[in-house]
Amino acid sequence: MQNHIRYIYDEMCDKCKITFKKIILAIRNDRTKDVNNLALFLCEINPNLKSQDDHGVMPIAIINCTTNKYAFFWKTNLLDHKGSPKVPIIKHTIELSQETINKILLRRRPSTTNLPGDNSSVTNEEPVDGATLVASPFVPLEQQNNVPEQSFSAEIETTNDANNDKESNGLVVAAEPADGETVALVKQMQKNQLMTMRKMVEVINRKFQWKIWTLIAILVISLTGFGIGGWQLYRYINNGGTNNGGDISRTDITLLGGDLSQQVITIDDKDNSGELYNALLTLEVGSKKDGKLEPKLLEAIKDPNTVITFSSPNFQENQEAYAATITINAKKAARFTGTTNIALQAKSKRIDINKLSQDLRGTEVTITSDNSRKILEAVLANGAITLNAKQRKLLEDAKDPNNRLALWINGSVSPGGTPTAVDLVVISSGSNLYKYIATFNLTVKWT
Repeated sequence: MQNHIRYIYDEMCDKCKITFKKIILAIRNDRTKDVNNLALFLCEINPNLKSQDDHGVMPIAIINCTTNKYAFFWKTNLLDHKGSPKVPIIKHTIELSQETINKILLRRRPSTTNLPGDNSSVTNEEPVDGATLVASPFVPLEQQNNVPEQSFSAEIETTNDANNDKESNGLVVAAEPADGETVALVKQMQKNQLMTMRKMVEVINRKFQWKIWTLIAILVISLTGFGIGGWQLYRYINNGGTNNGGDISRTDITLLGGDLSQQVITIDDKDNSGELYNALLTLEVGSKKDGKLEPKLLEAIKDPNTVITFSSPNFQENQEAYAATITINAKKAARFTGTTNIALQAKSKRIDINKLSQDLRGTEVTITSDNSRKILEAVLANGAITLNAKQRKLLEDAKDPNNRLALWINGSVSPGGTPTAVDLVVISSGSNLYKYIATFNLTVKWT
């Protein structure tokens, strides 16, 4: 992914350029951050998107101008494990949901010297004209892997100033900040650090003694609690698993599982325990001999401490039913104990269109326009192209905007030129039938 920071920077107004320089300076002065991991794009808000459509992408800062929004990202947040953007980026512009933008606004900070990832408290600010900065800390997602980063200095024009040669990390920006800004920002950062250290020393000196006594009191209370709890557990075991006389006992669910393979549950995420819980509530309740869910087992499922897991060797997100096993672990439940399995069928709510991607470059497609929908129609009209039923239905559905399937072309083609390789990309922007992104590799010729 190429990030044309130089191009976007040249499009900024003077006030936005000054703010841009402050952000770069703040990042360079933070030894824990790497400016080479920074990406910049124009940002548009799509009212039809939800926060989940952004796939965890969160800007670390936004410059709000009267004409444009400029969003800064860490590449490790913006890219997936393959190095591709998690959300489409078209003509240097990224679309985000209003919910994601609102999350940034809730974390607004008063100064660019706090960027990036500081923990300073939020203060109220009056809106100003021109370029205003909104910043938020970035929290890496656990599932992200390290992504190769592009050179920031290769994307922003460098200068020959001798001071730049003294930078420890060898990075330079398009131009030095405005006169006096560098010194003022560095001094402000040093002042903030000094004030923070002084406050920490004062707090330690003021609270050191009473904290020790508090810890001693907590230790005494904890030991007393453990003693009482141990005594109650001892009495509980000696009473045969009953509570003070046997009014309440824990029901063993081990034998309550069974074959419910005639029943089908529908899920959108098999690894989401909340969705599994809601799906199990749709099962028909009765005797397991009749292939129904035992009432006692249903009660155990509703216990908040019961753990529910899904397993299936063949399950795919294609809206077809597959044999699956649900494991119900009630060992930590309040009124139940034991572990059991139920066998049933499961199917997905939506189709994973990433599985429908296909390389179709073996057949040349003749087009009369580089419009994405025209190219889509040319693919469907080409009888030499082989598509399975699900792929053809996806492309047919993409023709109707009401299905919330977005199209864009990766690559370019010129009229009368030689056959060119392009990618037709189908994006499921909140579709009720599809999820994720499908890519069809094509060879097209513009006649």
